[in-house]
Amino acid sequence: MAPRKPSTSTTNKTKQPPLYRTPIPGGSATWFKKSELPVIRQRELDIIGTRLAPVFKKIALTDMAASLVKSPAAATVAVETAPATESDSVYDGSAIIGDSGITLDEAMELSGVLTDEDARLLYRLNDLCIWAYLKDWTLKKDGQPRPLPTDVDEVLELEPKLYDALQKHAAKLYNMQDPGSAFEVDPGVENPASPTGDSDA
Repeated sequence: MAPRKPSTSTTNKTKQPPLYRTPIPGGSATWFKKSELPVIRQRELDIIGTRLAPVFKKIALTDMAASLVKSPAAATVAVETAPATESDSVYDGSAIIGDSGITLDEAMELSGVLTDEDARLLYRLNDLCIWAYLKDWTLKKDGQPRPLPTDVDEVLELEPKLYDALQKHAAKLYNMQDPGSAFEVDPGVENPASPTGDSDA
């Protein structure tokens, strides 16, 4: 009997979808690469990115503060202060966290203090990313190609499930462009990604 050839089946392998062509409810979407972004779209992302820089810093410190509140003993290690004391509840609140220039006590005070304006900017970034990166889609309406959103206001008129699918991938593309943005954040509402809140699957 001839030796059996090794199987070349890929049944058990998970294929990753292409980065610039993704499935969405009712069809598929095509996305701009960073190098393809029209200047007007890149400019709008740059402007809001600049406005959000202090918000992203605040979020990072808030997350750090929240984790340190849960484990005060770890706080002494995180800020590289004196060795942990016998009591796990004691740490040096005046210690500077990394190179942030913020003390541990100040970081604790930042926890959960995103303002309404912070939240509005985060929502705006969600909407802008969809408008900026979405290049085309295969959706149809009444048998005809469905027009793409031409501005942020039209993005906000999308169906919730379609918006959520687009926003999730747009955030991934934005984070590839600016890895330090910590884009996927919660400004204190149930689902900041969706203009209508959580939608049922």
